[in-house]
Amino acid sequence: MWYHDRVPAGDDTAPATKQDIRMIMEMIGGFMDETRGLIAESERRMKADFHAAKEEMKSFFSTGIEIVRQEVIGANADRMAQHQHRLDDHDRRMIVLEAASSRR
Repeated sequence: MWYHDRVPAGDDTAPATKQDIRMIMEMIGGFMDETRGLIAESERRMKADFHAAKEEMKSFFSTGIEIVRQEVIGANADRMAQHQHRLDDHDRRMIVLEAASSRR
């Protein structure tokens, strides 16, 4: 509610009385209290939104990290299998060469 809604219409040139000034000060105080309440509520909502966004980002990055981790584990296992195949092939060649050299 605004000042002009609370003050009765009358002579606009009449000087303000102490009661008029007190009423204006009370209205200003009320507006200030209402504004403080709105700011506090806005801050609470903002903190809640930030907290929710923080948790969402943590979940997103945790999921991404887990995906990368699984990819690295899979790539490492593939690389180890390739090395094992090379070692097995090497061992077979050595056995064939040893068998051929022992026949001579």
